Amino acid sequence: MSNLFSKVLRPTRDESSVGKVVSAIKDQLNTSAGVVQRTSISGILAMESVDDSQRQELSTAVEHFQDSFKRVATTLGLESFSSSQCDAATVTAMVSGNIQQFLSTPVTVKGTNDKFSTFVGLEGLQDASSTRLPAMEAYDEKDNRNAVVYSVAYNFLAGRQNEFGELFFPTVTVSNDNVGVAVSIRLVQVYDDFKRDVNGSLANYNKRNIVRAMIDSTLLKNEMTRVIPVHRAQSAANFVAPGDVAPAPVLLEGESINTAPLAVGVELDLLGLSQTDALLANGLMDTTDSLDPAVHLLNVYVKVVNGIDEDVLRFRVDGLALSNFVASSQDNYKRQNLNFNTKSLMINKNTKAADGSALVALAGVVTGDLVVNVALDMTGYTNVELGNTQVFGNQIKIVSIIDPTTGNALPLNAAPASNIVAAFNATVIGYDLKAYRTNLNRRQRGQLLDTTYYNQTWAVPLRSPLSVLRPVNADAQTDTSDLAGLVSATFARTSNEAVSTLLSTAGHLKEFVDNRVNGAVAPDLFGVARMLVEPTFIGETLDVQAVINSISSHEKNSDIQAVLVNKIRDIGYRLFRDSGFQAVVDSKAAGVEGNPVIMVGTDPMTARYLMVDGDQRMAGPDFEYKVVTSPDLRMQGKLVIALGYPTGGENRLNPMHFGNMLWSPEVTLVIPVSRSGQISKELTVQPRFRHIVNVPIMGMVEVSGIPGVVSTKTSIDFHEVP
Repeated sequence: MSNLFSKVLRPTRDESSVGKVVSAIKDQLNTSAGVVQRTSISGILAMESVDDSQRQELSTAVEHFQDSFKRVATTLGLESFSSSQCDAATVTAMVSGNIQQFLSTPVTVKGTNDKFSTFVGLEGLQDASSTRLPAMEAYDEKDNRNAVVYSVAYNFLAGRQNEFGELFFPTVTVSNDNVGVAVSIRLVQVYDDFKRDVNGSLANYNKRNIVRAMIDSTLLKNEMTRVIPVHRAQSAANFVAPGDVAPAPVLLEGESINTAPLAVGVELDLLGLSQTDALLANGLMDTTDSLDPAVHLLNVYVKVVNGIDEDVLRFRVDGLALSNFVASSQDNYKRQNLNFNTKSLMINKNTKAADGSALVALAGVVTGDLVVNVALDMTGYTNVELGNTQVFGNQIKIVSIIDPTTGNALPLNAAPASNIVAAFNATVIGYDLKAYRTNLNRRQRGQLLDTTYYNQTWAVPLRSPLSVLRPVNADAQTDTSDLAGLVSATFARTSNEAVSTLLSTAGHLKEFVDNRVNGAVAPDLFGVARMLVEPTFIGETLDVQAVINSISSHEKNSDIQAVLVNKIRDIGYRLFRDSGFQAVVDSKAAGVEGNPVIMVGTDPMTARYLMVDGDQRMAGPDFEYKVVTSPDLRMQGKLVIALGYPTGGENRLNPMHFGNMLWSPEVTLVIPVSRSGQISKELTVQPRFRHIVNVPIMGMVEVSGIPGVVSTKTSIDFHEVP
């Protein structure tokens, strides 16, 4: 009889999936007792300073537990097991050896997890208080010693989300002696040199991230040393007459400069003439300033007089052979000579005067639809040290006139060509130069670059507790079903929170882009990647039934596929382009290489139409894609589209991936509770997790009409053609 009762009362081995994990972890913890001193390890984790022997002990323990838990996952065939789960279980195993000691030890550790790249570091943050002050009045050492294995198993199983959540928010384990994580990003910014105002007004640095320079070509200035002659009252004699070409302002790297063509035959100091107001603020030019030898003609101005009619023509000669000044073969080696002649200048019906008006003196060229080829000869010199410059317009004449109907040259001594030759009383009156200062004296510092770091702290909060009631005399060691309940509830919470964060982010982004100011920074609720990319949100609605025009039932699936896939491709490419994500990838400023993955989240019914038959490149040849589904009711009829690098490594916080879930391991405790005159024991845990958004780039499509296409006959819109 005693044997019979012993068989009945002995608890049977739990063969459920959770039971197998608990049993395997219990075996590993028992085996580990002789390898590491778990009681001392929990103390080391909470010490402010660690000596070499303790550091070695800690490192050995970490490696041992990680190997042990990976072995458990392999043995049990846990295909979805991730390194974040392994790390969560490892931390729990190391601190749960002496829970009371761990809870009472000052939290002052500050360290860096060397698994993360230099771009992002997880830095230990001091707790909100120097010591944790748990209520120990009803602490039951025996019950909680039995719950150690449950604490490890809980974090081993619960430190993850469903596939949907893990794609958009891969889990990153944060040590539970840290309040959260600090993400740091290196920013290279460019700004203009400026002078401070004496009135005390705030200085405007107007710093812009260097990544934006690949999108906005005006951000980096390449023409600050450009020579632009300044037209002032005291220097007017060096320019062509205002009646021929009026002085006009030109914008050079943000500075407005009043200028005009230089007059031929006038010897002038090109360096002195090009002192703008901005340059004069740094003092007058002196003997240390010089011209760069790369000087050449840019434009030539020709005045044509035909009776009372006049035309001033501007010919662009930049890039033509012989239009540049070259070093003199004799004389001072700093002298550059010009010997320009060409027969490539042309006047036709599309030619306008220098001020943009129609031709008057040469109106016959336009009315006759003729092509006039002109030869030009000019000489001159410049001295790159002194700045002395003089250019002569020696000769300009017509060399041929082409009949556009035949392509043949017309005789110059017969009409209509002779009329054009007679009207072409032309004189070279002015020219523009393209020249630069050497800036060897560093009179101009140019644009300034500033490397700075931006830090953002994410605290991981304690969320609502989960508890399982137990009778006072219950045996907690064998009750794995309670643990399974905690794991399932936590898994549902984290997975649902991923959907909540996606929908909340869409709302915030929509509000931001609807009120966008060019160059503005995204709201602070997003991660550090907002400093590199332009916050972008594309929200659209898609009525599939309104755009499908299939008349055959067997074609409807293919047509639905085409509509949805084309929409995803369009939004994916627009997000990549409009946000400046490509510039971040090309510049390698974020430490990522290759185009991101287009991630698509939806409900199971919509997902079945997101595969093009025979084509694995749903998002086109430039991008990989990944489709995941969620049973959450809030995702029904929605397509969420984001960019990221889901294969960038497990348990690594990648700032260029859409988001992350921060998970901090917590121990499960057995707490005796008295409520309403009743006493019970509760297996309880208070999870710590948070979903964060790194990259403020997202698209969302509200899809409707698919059931109508599948179940009803498609209406065809017929209309009469007059």
